[in-house]
Amino acid sequence: MARSFQVLVSLGYLAAIGSGVFLGLVWCGGYVWHEQLAFWTLAAFAAAILTLPPYWTPRIRYRILLAALLPVLFLLSQALASPFYLGFGTASEYFAGVVHALRYGPC
Repeated sequence: MARSFQVLVSLGYLAAIGSGVFLGLVWCGGYVWHEQLAFWTLAAFAAAILTLPPYWTPRIRYRILLAALLPVLFLLSQALASPFYLGFGTASEYFAGVVHALRYGPC
């Protein structure tokens, strides 16, 4: 049972990173349902992490931290991928694009 909890958490993190990269690369001019699908998928993973603990039952603070990392990973991966949408010439332009994406969103 503990391994299934680890798999659940890992799949949630992979979903957060994958959807963040996807939306960071193609969100500008994209469909709204892509963002809604990512939101509900991450919400389902967070709910599963909080409500389906393994038999060894980690503390609730630990499970809350695991679930709270999902949107953090999503936003960070989206911000890191969004400068690739328009392109950049130098590393400083890339990091400026990352900071802009963190502050205002990918577009």
